[in-house]
Amino acid sequence: MPMQDTAFRRSLDLLRSRRFGTFWFASLLSNIGTWAQQVAQPWLLLSLGASSVLIGLDAFAMSAPVWLLTLVGGVLADRAESSAVGSLSIVGSDGKRQVTAASER
Repeated sequence: MPMQDTAFRRSLDLLRSRRFGTFWFASLLSNIGTWAQQVAQPWLLLSLGASSVLIGLDAFAMSAPVWLLTLVGGVLADRAESSAVGSLSIVGSDGKRQVTAASER
């Protein structure tokens, strides 16, 4: 037990670091938002009267880009410089946000 207690205390000490605490909290909020969307979107379709086939298609459409882009991202991360991959991921993320914002107008 003392070994586990020490490891637990060290993990809590990480939260005292401003950068890590901020990162952890932002990650928590992002995960909560993702969960809320994954629950609310099928619920909305169900309340609008969509069939179970359309709800399943919606669930597939939400996760298919992740499957495909994970494969491409893995190859890119293995073959390219890490700074270029980081910059590209930030540009891609911002582009996705802009497309989403523009489509909601």
